[in-house]
Amino acid sequence: MSNDSGGTGTCISDCSLLDLDTCTPLTNKEMNAHLEEKELQSLLYDLEGCYNSTIFRSTQSYQSYESVLISISILTILTGLLGLVFNLFAIVVLTRKEMKNCFNQILIAVNIFDSLHLLFAMVDTVRTSFVSAYPKMFLLAFPYFHYPLYRISLCASIYLIIGVAVERYFAVCKPHYYREAQAKGFRSFRYIVPSIVISVLLNTTRFLETEAVKMCVDFSVCGCHDLEEYVVYLKPTSLRLTRDYIIYYGTWGWIIATGFIPFLVLLVLNLQIYLALRAVWNGASQEPNQRRACVPPTNNNDENGELTEQQRQRRANQQNKENNLAIVLLTTVLTFFVCHLPRVLTSVYEAVNINEFLDCREKGRDQTPLWYLYSMLLVTYLQVANASLNLPIYMFASKSFKANAVEVKNEMISFFKLNSSRESSASSGEPITVEMNLIQK
Repeated sequence: MSNDSGGTGTCISDCSLLDLDTCTPLTNKEMNAHLEEKELQSLLYDLEGCYNSTIFRSTQSYQSYESVLISISILTILTGLLGLVFNLFAIVVLTRKEMKNCFNQILIAVNIFDSLHLLFAMVDTVRTSFVSAYPKMFLLAFPYFHYPLYRISLCASIYLIIGVAVERYFAVCKPHYYREAQAKGFRSFRYIVPSIVISVLLNTTRFLETEAVKMCVDFSVCGCHDLEEYVVYLKPTSLRLTRDYIIYYGTWGWIIATGFIPFLVLLVLNLQIYLALRAVWNGASQEPNQRRACVPPTNNNDENGELTEQQRQRRANQQNKENNLAIVLLTTVLTFFVCHLPRVLTSVYEAVNINEFLDCREKGRDQTPLWYLYSMLLVTYLQVANASLNLPIYMFASKSFKANAVEVKNEMISFFKLNSSRESSASSGEPITVEMNLIQK
């Protein structure tokens, strides 16, 4: 057997790789069908605990894993499709004039990048679980588009959540500064642009980690194909295989930048916001020791004396609005913690054991335990679920969003009814008449 990565010269022509009856590639299980399960296990591991990947994929335990993989992959795609619909609807609601504020503009950016993440996650699921359905054109674009942007969209979502938390922290805990900042234009860009820039910078080298290679395959000597063909496959670059790069960037650097730092910042900010909200709810007195817990000051008097009833009511309404937005943040961050904690824990496990994994790789073997493969299925699905839950969170936590969502839903129903009425009138040849109350509903 020989091959040529550049697409010229000799080709792979090993007939033992094929089922000669169907001219289809043999699976790992079929290649090792002559071996019993006990023989497979005896050949699987060496003294250092490294295993032969080809034999490992022929074991019964791995076959069970593949069955779960297919089921989770289908669930991931379905959840992602539903999440895309949810996010699109949320964006429509958040762009309404009544919802226009800095907080909601950042949420629009969150929904956009969550939607991008869902798209890339679903495409990647097809690539890993339904190989034949993944277009060859996508493989050629994978190193420069799919792979890096998949990571960038995840990072951007994470840092935009931090941006939302910072914005709410100033609104709840630094109200004087927040009111002054409101007079400045394009405030949301001060949170959105840095989040995107940091995400791109963190993932710049992702564009250099993989490459698409054409491999010549010619099974005409096996009686299966008359002509040569080229198969596109992905392989890691020399940078991606560098030991220091894997240890310091691919594992520890990644988990610090997307795990430890975001978790710590979100925990501190949201704890401060929660304490402030609890103090407001409990009607706590404004003592100095409570101010340190980030209790927003409340003035009952203006510069000229007592506030008018109208001013007092307006300020109370604004305070309730700010508190409601903070509840949206707290719910979003809680969901983020639940869905991303397994990713952080598995990344820590990989970082702690990375040297052993790399030692096995240098011997052409692997050491990834089966339970870790199962956990990665959970990690991937939870990330998709997290990016799909924005609309339910907003509907649950925000009265304003829920009211506007109902209005949008009614407008959409009226629109479709109007179009349906026009189509039915046109098909029957009757004059088109529209009831005004249909539009106003």
